Amino acid sequence: MPNGGKVAKPSQDPTRLGYSFGGWYASPVFSGSAWNFDNNTVTGNMTLYAKWTKKDYTVTFSVVDGTGGTLKAKPEGGPENTTGSVSVAHGASVTFTAEPTDNSYEVDSWSSNVTVTLSTDKKEAKLLNVTETTDKTVTVKFKKKVYNVTFSVEIVDGKAGGTITATPEDGSATSSSPVSVEYGKKVTFTANPTNTDWEVAEWKKDNTVVNGTNSTYTLSNITENKEVTVKFYQSTLKNPTATWKDLARAVKSAPDNATLTINGKIQATDVTDDKSEIDIKKNLTIKGENSAILDADGNEGIFDVYKTLTLQDITLKNSKKPYNYSGGGGVYVNSYGTLIMKGSSVITECSAENSGGGVYVGGGTFEMHDSSTITGCSADKEGGGVYVQEGGTFKMHNSSAITDCTAKKSGGGVHVKDGTFKMSGSAVVTPKADTTGKHENDVYLESGKTITVNDILSHAHAARITPREYTAGHLYLTGNTNAHHLKFTVTPEKVTEDSENWNVFWYVDAGGTLKAEVDNSPMLREVIGSRPNNTPFIIKLGNIDDLTTVEIPGNKKIMLKADRDVTLTCPNNGHDHYKHLQVQRDATLILEGKIKLQGADYGDKDHYALCVEKDGNAEIKDGVTITGFKNTGRGTVFVDGNLTMSGGTITGNKARNKGDGTAYDDGKGGGVYICPDRSFTMTGGTISDNEAGNGGGVYVSADGPQYIYGNFIMKGGTIKNNKATVSSVYSYIEYTGHGGGVCTQGNFEMRGGTITGNQSERNCKAVQLEHDFYWYGGDIKDNGGANQTVSGIRAVADRNGGLYYFHNNTYPRKEPS
Repeated sequence: MPNGGKVAKPSQDPTRLGYSFGGWYASPVFSGSAWNFDNNTVTGNMTLYAKWTKKDYTVTFSVVDGTGGTLKAKPEGGPENTTGSVSVAHGASVTFTAEPTDNSYEVDSWSSNVTVTLSTDKKEAKLLNVTETTDKTVTVKFKKKVYNVTFSVEIVDGKAGGTITATPEDGSATSSSPVSVEYGKKVTFTANPTNTDWEVAEWKKDNTVVNGTNSTYTLSNITENKEVTVKFYQSTLKNPTATWKDLARAVKSAPDNATLTINGKIQATDVTDDKSEIDIKKNLTIKGENSAILDADGNEGIFDVYKTLTLQDITLKNSKKPYNYSGGGGVYVNSYGTLIMKGSSVITECSAENSGGGVYVGGGTFEMHDSSTITGCSADKEGGGVYVQEGGTFKMHNSSAITDCTAKKSGGGVHVKDGTFKMSGSAVVTPKADTTGKHENDVYLESGKTITVNDILSHAHAARITPREYTAGHLYLTGNTNAHHLKFTVTPEKVTEDSENWNVFWYVDAGGTLKAEVDNSPMLREVIGSRPNNTPFIIKLGNIDDLTTVEIPGNKKIMLKADRDVTLTCPNNGHDHYKHLQVQRDATLILEGKIKLQGADYGDKDHYALCVEKDGNAEIKDGVTITGFKNTGRGTVFVDGNLTMSGGTITGNKARNKGDGTAYDDGKGGGVYICPDRSFTMTGGTISDNEAGNGGGVYVSADGPQYIYGNFIMKGGTIKNNKATVSSVYSYIEYTGHGGGVCTQGNFEMRGGTITGNQSERNCKAVQLEHDFYWYGGDIKDNGGANQTVSGIRAVADRNGGLYYFHNNTYPRKEPS
């Protein structure tokens, strides 16, 4: 091109995507003005440069329907804008932020031209690389939040027990889970039990139990996904369809403080591995209807109680706890558990190979109320009915009872190892009839354990206590109603006397302490009379100030014994032929120990310290003293039955207290009087210093016309220093003053012993014989002077010697031994 020429303008302006053409410039930096093709000339080599400017685009943005939230836009390199449009340079991006109006809304969707950032709950999106061809309209849509609520019935051991439906707010009922619920709205669930035997046990929200067991449950103000579960329980179990597994499931499913009703009998025929025991880990009442029975069918246990179980009008029976359990055949009560029996509830025919055949109180509490009963239960060790362990508490109220329970070791009824036992009202632990053992429905108390009685006991005999230690003065009853302590008896102590087993009587006094000594006549009579027939009993004596008549009834076997010096005082009460100790027909009485029967001056009357009636049996043993009885007619020991004297002393008594009796019957047997056809055997002891008209020591009577003779057999002992005196009124008649030691009209057999130092004022200082005398051994000596020993004689002619036989047909006989 020539100098000064003009460049022709291109026919079209150049184009560049995203840019606007701003003209041609001679400067590469676009200084100056654009080249004017009409005016500007070329003066040298040159290059024209196209000037480009990036384009700006307008991007509009909005919220669909304008509800649910707001939308903001921030272009790359520019400020945030909420006006609805924004200018964006070519190739730049725009960031949009959606903000719901409140928590009830969330982003539903964006226009398709943006890229959504999911990590921000879809609240943020970007329009990238905005160009001329880009869709420059951005929208966001909000929606109400909606949550899924799942719902179901909890299946317990294979059974549901009902169905559930859900009704969302503004919706309809459905049984299909889950159900959708808008934010803040509610959904109501309805539980539908299978039948009237089932009830709602509990509702759960997100696996957490919520209050209420109503048939409906409403979940309000839903703001997140939820899960709802309902559980049913079988509140009524009926025979014959209900099974033991149904019972176990009902207990497992029932809510706290629920009541299960048992209608009829349920038997544990469907248990696994013989384990019938059901855990009670909630407060529960099990009530019976229609003679309800839970029969364990010989399997292992019925209930294991950890919380509070109340049994109302129901029977538990026939459970057997094996040796590998502590016990509790019927029920085991754990440390924090409580068992309450009410109404007519019964635990029966349950057993344990260890302890607690009926109930084992292992540190918790057991209460019996109303007429509840434990009967016919047993344990191979302790506590046939109830066993109370350390920390345990057992209370009996109202008319509750324990009967006919046994334990092989101790505590047939109740064994209190180390806990608390309280009784009140008409409660009773009834010992088995006609038994004295510590295994037969008794209450066994370990050392230091007591029964507490704070209320009136209406039964005459509340229980029989077996103490661990038979020690007088030990406290076994406490409480503030001392008078009722006398309503408890004590299991006899077992001892051996002369190779024979005996029972020692013990009792609890008004102060609650253990005592053996009986110290008044009324109590002695009551104790003897209440002893079982044909059972040897030892009754220990204390001092008795006035020994009124005490009978030993037929078929009783009694030993009266003293471990210390005691006196039974027998005052003159004005009666004649009065019997202080009276042994009746077929009864047995033994006197042993440091007992002194102290008589008095009875004037013209007779008092007998001991009277043995026909077919009665008595024995006087070591330590016993009978003294001071001053009678008119007969001696202080009156034998109309069978008497044995193996020890003791009969001394200082008198059978001719007055001197004006009839000549023929002026006092007989100062020590012992033996009736016709009755027997006195002397193997030991001493009869001394007694006085009578005839037979200062012993008188053996006879009924001559009937040929009935009394019998005196002397095998040992001593008859000494007794005296036969002559009536001061009828001294001229020979019918008194005979037999200073013995006067016998009956049979006298002498095999041992000594008759010595006796005197008579008329004849026979030692023995007067009016009938048969059989002499096998023993000594008769020193009666009224020297050389009076009788040995191997055929007859005696000296009326003043050792022997005098009154009638001509009486012959002393010495037979070979």
